[in-house]
Amino acid sequence: MIADMSKASNLYIPTKYWSNHVNEIISEINSKGIDDFRSSSSKGIQAFGAYSYRPLYSYRPRFWRYFRLLHSTPCFNRLASIVQSEVEKGYRIAESQANYKMRLGYELIKSNVPEFFDDIEDRLVGGAESILINDKLYTETFLLKCIDYLDIVRHTTKNYNIQSILEIGAGFGGLAEIFLRKNKLLKYIIVDIPPVLAFSQWYLNQHFTGEVLSYDESRKMEKIDINSIDKRVIILAPWQIEDVVGPIDLFVNQASFQEMTKDVVENYATKIKSIGVKNIFIDNGKNDNHERPGLNREFYLQIFKPLNLENEWPNILHPGYTRLLLS
Repeated sequence: MIADMSKASNLYIPTKYWSNHVNEIISEINSKGIDDFRSSSSKGIQAFGAYSYRPLYSYRPRFWRYFRLLHSTPCFNRLASIVQSEVEKGYRIAESQANYKMRLGYELIKSNVPEFFDDIEDRLVGGAESILINDKLYTETFLLKCIDYLDIVRHTTKNYNIQSILEIGAGFGGLAEIFLRKNKLLKYIIVDIPPVLAFSQWYLNQHFTGEVLSYDESRKMEKIDINSIDKRVIILAPWQIEDVVGPIDLFVNQASFQEMTKDVVENYATKIKSIGVKNIFIDNGKNDNHERPGLNREFYLQIFKPLNLENEWPNILHPGYTRLLLS
């Protein structure tokens, strides 16, 4: 993947936000592998949603190294002990709030769709921390992606027969997992930058063994005709979007367009429309990002014309985001 990326157009390589994480993620893979990536303290890995539900002391290792040095110095020992006591108190409060949020999320799902968990469970793949709710273990990202799934279905698939989804920036594949488990006939295409793509490929292969078209397989294809591929999951690097043949029922982007530059997003929009995507769901910041100006609600509506805004609603967990459905 990485070798192929070096030959790709600048429109398909990590932009500034992700380029800061690439080397760290590669180093983490080389030193620890992928099996327990969801319990990693790496900022790069946590940046694509693979995080613990509670705060980690190891999140800022340099700070804690200096702190231990301070703690071992006699004249600062007393002050360091007080600071550590306050930090631990704050961590306990944060962990309690995180625990409460997960239970609240579970109850929100059950109260709206009582039978939701009858045919789906959190298999804890990737070594994520979990809590016990009604005799079953759940991770925070699993519950949040279940909420996202229900929200998208409620607003998007009500009047449509969604049989294929293309997602750019899928993280480790959490949303894809829920969609694929809930719709046994669904085909899901993931487009993401290396090395993040390696995580979604590995994660989804653990859940849907034998049903994943890997990057090593797709890179050998001159044309990627979605409807003629017999695998349910198709793994693609960004530059391969030029070879995709549709049509596709739904395009999804959650919080990754806002990490790119305008020219990169515009290029993706052009390619998505040329593939023949019928419906578009975007969940990104509604106002300009000061580091990447121009990425806002109006920009997304403009670049996806002639598709029209059919629905808009707030992201209750991220008030600065807006959710757009275009058809």
